[in-house]
Amino acid sequence: MTDFKVHFKETDSEFSIAEKIKKDDWFDTSYNEVTSSIGNLRYPIVDNGRYGSKHPIYDTLGGIIGYLVGAESQIGYTWGCVYAGAGFWLTNQTFSATMGGGGTNISVIADVGNFLFSSKRKFKLVESFYFEEHSWKSPDVFKLLDDGRELLVITRYGFCVFETFNKTMRSKTYFQSYCDNYDFTISPKVKILAIVSSFNGRKKPIDGEYRYKNSIWLYNLDTGELVGEKTLEIDKSLNWSINFSEDGRKIRVLSDEFSTQFELTS
Repeated sequence: MTDFKVHFKETDSEFSIAEKIKKDDWFDTSYNEVTSSIGNLRYPIVDNGRYGSKHPIYDTLGGIIGYLVGAESQIGYTWGCVYAGAGFWLTNQTFSATMGGGGTNISVIADVGNFLFSSKRKFKLVESFYFEEHSWKSPDVFKLLDDGRELLVITRYGFCVFETFNKTMRSKTYFQSYCDNYDFTISPKVKILAIVSSFNGRKKPIDGEYRYKNSIWLYNLDTGELVGEKTLEIDKSLNWSINFSEDGRKIRVLSDEFSTQFELTS
């Protein structure tokens, strides 16, 4: 755990916006059918979770180098897929979990050696991380960081950071509340994730309408710790955007009805 907290001080000083990853670029993929695929290997898209007994794995030129086995029972429905750390990282839900109302998984498929009397490589499920909430199967962010050494996954419930080569989960954090309208960005200087969100509070006793809360949260991506929080004095649901300054020392939030910026200190 870190021993510092970030404080917010409202400011109107000059603000140079840091470059921000575009929304479509927050989702990396290694699907064979996608022209923007990344990584050393390719994974064919599976229609409605209907895996065969041997699911082909391709190299970047389209040649079959091996097959995935056991996917019918162990993987099932598959959404996100990216190759990093000598394995495919998938978001998936098994058929048994679907029928039983279970949660979803982030799973790792890796090469475990050759098939007997064959030059083709065998791929199997080697690690799986379980989540109760279904939103992890289709996250808003599925992004490799640090030259593929880390995988960042963000949903409206929270976020995880995985170490791809060790195939371990470094941090798993749930947000203070389920995010309704929200935006996010990462500091250009350090591993700080900034979130701005509108979310439901309690209902008003007079008319039964929800009280909305709007907040900025800053999280340390290495530890998952909340290192800064600022409540915005607005009682309605708004569509937000958030940006760091180029030096990482200021942050700006903007909606169609409200705009402010803060100097960050610790």
